[in-house]
Amino acid sequence: MATSIEQPRELLGTPNVKTRAISSQAASGGRFNDQPVAGCRVQADPKRAAPLVGGEMISPAMKVAAVLRDGFRVAIGSEDTRQEGGAIPVGSISIGSQTINRTKLAEILVTTMELRERSVTDIESVFRRAMQRAYVKVLDNALLSNAAAVAGVRPAGLLNGLAGANTGAGDATGGIPSVVADVKAMVGALLAANEAAVPVMLLNNQTRMGLTFLSDALGSFTFRDDLNSGNLLTVPVISSGNVPATVAIMVDASSIAMALDAPMFDISQVATVVMSNADGTAPTMADDGAGAVGTAGQVQDGINVVPSAAVVAGAGAGYTARSMFQTYSECVRLIAPTSWATLRPNVIAQRTAIAW
Repeated sequence: MATSIEQPRELLGTPNVKTRAISSQAASGGRFNDQPVAGCRVQADPKRAAPLVGGEMISPAMKVAAVLRDGFRVAIGSEDTRQEGGAIPVGSISIGSQTINRTKLAEILVTTMELRERSVTDIESVFRRAMQRAYVKVLDNALLSNAAAVAGVRPAGLLNGLAGANTGAGDATGGIPSVVADVKAMVGALLAANEAAVPVMLLNNQTRMGLTFLSDALGSFTFRDDLNSGNLLTVPVISSGNVPATVAIMVDASSIAMALDAPMFDISQVATVVMSNADGTAPTMADDGAGAVGTAGQVQDGINVVPSAAVVAGAGAGYTARSMFQTYSECVRLIAPTSWATLRPNVIAQRTAIAW
């Protein structure tokens, strides 16, 4: 019959040690923890001699921490009785913040109603697909660029400001050794900045395909099965045709914040659209308020839809204000709120001129 008794008991000459006799069965059948006990599985530890009393491990100068039962692996915790009532140290932590400003990718395409009505295909669907493809390419190129931030227009590219171990030419050996060396170097750089980093590899589509054909001396395709499961040397892989072909990029996914809304489409047959190519580079916008056109390919802050007198007198040729209603036309507009930010420094690594 099992009993449960808690009482102070002196063990191995050490006073003030509390033990519990869990079972009255064969209390004399105790063994040291490097010896087997019937009905118990014990992990040997020759550095400590702690007897088992009724299937319970006891350590000198320690309070009993666990009962061993057949089929269970039990962790042992302990409390030194000499430290009872001691003061627990108070730690400190520094927490910062990162502001993600709302920016957007946007575009307008214009067509005539005659083309829409007589087109074999749905011209609006054609416009949407074309704008979505353009959106993906522009977003990838901006995200993976080394361009600096433009206040009120766009955040900095992820590769902006890379230095030290986080960037450099890839290993020149070639083949499998270069893959291993480059991946190891990039993972090491991310872990040095954040020990809890979650590395994710970004590769060009062709680079990823080429890795599936790398073989060892026995002719085995080393990375094929790994890449088919979405990994390279246990690191998750994302591939895109917009990643530079000779560059491998690794990001700490736990340290990047993305704010990407789904693209929104609007259609209007009554809007007036100002179109301009006055600086000779398409696409551009209208007057920026200081007598100059906007930056090509950029949604400019503070642009007026009516050119100033200075622009009209100078480089104003090419400005067109087109009324959809008056010209029996239609415009399709894409708006995609887009922004991102890194939450700590050194969370991006890259290798250029890779020999993979």
